[in-house]
Amino acid sequence: MKPLVVLMIMGLLLFSTGCQNAPESAQTVLPLPPAEQAQPIPLLLGSWADPSILRAGGDYYMTQSTCGGYVPAMLIWHSTDLLNWKPLGYAIHDRPAGLAPDLAFVNYILYLYCERTTAFTASSPAGPWTDHGHMEGSRGIDPGHFAGFDGQRYLYSSGGHYSKLSDDGLSYVEGPEQVYEGWEIPRDWAIEGMYLESPKIFKKEDWYYMVSAQGGTFGPMTAHMAVVARSKDPKGPWENCPYNPVIRTWDHEDPWWTQGHATFFEGPGGNWFALYHGYKNGYRLMGRSTLLLPIAWTAGGWPVVAAEWPEGFSEEAVNIDLPLSDEFDGSELGLQWQSPREHDLTRYRFEGGALVVNGRGESVGDSVPITFNARHIAYQVETEVELAGAASAGITLYYTTDAYVSIGLTEDGLVERGYAAGSRRPVRTDEHKYSGKKIRLKFVNDKNDVRCYFMNEDGEWVIIQSSVDVTFMDDNGFSRNSALRPGLFATGGGSAAFSYIRYEPYENRQYEEHFGNLVQ
Repeated sequence: MKPLVVLMIMGLLLFSTGCQNAPESAQTVLPLPPAEQAQPIPLLLGSWADPSILRAGGDYYMTQSTCGGYVPAMLIWHSTDLLNWKPLGYAIHDRPAGLAPDLAFVNYILYLYCERTTAFTASSPAGPWTDHGHMEGSRGIDPGHFAGFDGQRYLYSSGGHYSKLSDDGLSYVEGPEQVYEGWEIPRDWAIEGMYLESPKIFKKEDWYYMVSAQGGTFGPMTAHMAVVARSKDPKGPWENCPYNPVIRTWDHEDPWWTQGHATFFEGPGGNWFALYHGYKNGYRLMGRSTLLLPIAWTAGGWPVVAAEWPEGFSEEAVNIDLPLSDEFDGSELGLQWQSPREHDLTRYRFEGGALVVNGRGESVGDSVPITFNARHIAYQVETEVELAGAASAGITLYYTTDAYVSIGLTEDGLVERGYAAGSRRPVRTDEHKYSGKKIRLKFVNDKNDVRCYFMNEDGEWVIIQSSVDVTFMDDNGFSRNSALRPGLFATGGGSAAFSYIRYEPYENRQYEEHFGNLVQ
């Protein structure tokens, strides 16, 4: 057995045998008004929804839904302090999958449950993961696994459904049966609907706690929420927390919208946390980000949002070890890259210090581009591409097959800015003549306003006007459960060699540039 696997299993065993007797947080408090609660820390800004976390001694493993049908799916992350995160690899490589995951560790085996309900297993968080297929008899979505005080395994799902599992965790022996109806949402609240989902179960002292999502992921920004219930028995009855909803967006001005789908867990130093998701205010098109909140406990044994963060926790302290720029000087695609619907690696090869991509389809929408999650609300992306044969290629901001912005070079020698907006407007293009087959391209996404550039034969950046407002390319606008992602595309019968792609945050300095030395 490899040393890494041995260390991971030792940590998981330490956690599974010792965490149940971990000391309760010394902080017991009363719930605070939202304005006095600690503010969330975004761990991953972008499309990182439905996060699940597994603690193994001093190690933490996390994964999220892969929304929008992207492949590969379910990236597994590792951290020792909840602030520094390193990706280990994907659990699913061959198909779009991986919605609403839950991680578990039982009898030396790691489990990943997702969708309706599919089970994956591995001996190491880094994989490889084995797909055991759909579990017959399942009901609902968003599976939540836990083992009771007696070792019996259970799986919960949306709608408050409860099931007993077999010892191997791969089949049902009892249920599904509805045992929880959720928390009654006041009738005058702006929500999408009841949508009782995402049951996450944990044990503390002699209680079972269930954290569920309600209110709906889409619709109003105040819709989603996290509610808590507890019971002495896995089957209930379940007592709702008097402080529900524990997590919610209360006002349009809140920095995070549609907050919910939470997992509560004990972290470093005996401190408790909630890992969950939400849209950044005004930026639904980025997808649902993974957020972290500190949790405190009332004297009555209920979790509430804490007033302050533990020492050392801040947004500035977060470090994500996943570069988005790529010089293509390796031999395989990095973990940042995913494709919609499929990830056909036969289309890509590394040659002469460039990534060569075989063309596909006739438009950006059907080209199956390779894309990544942006991590800023304002950023720019640049590339250099050279065409071969009957190919057109460039860079794109891609939401779906019929919603995107692109700038590329065509086989006919035209710099083309493309814009598709679904049924709202027909595809629009702007074209400029260009000599040669090699070109540098750039776009700037300045807080939803997108500008496209190309470098002309004199080495000068030329903007293609008009600019594009992409605010509406989001889940509410298209109901696609995806995100607007930077990427590379190649169409037609030839190929395109990309020398690099460079991503960096963007700071708008147009005022200073325009007025020059008049600015004091």
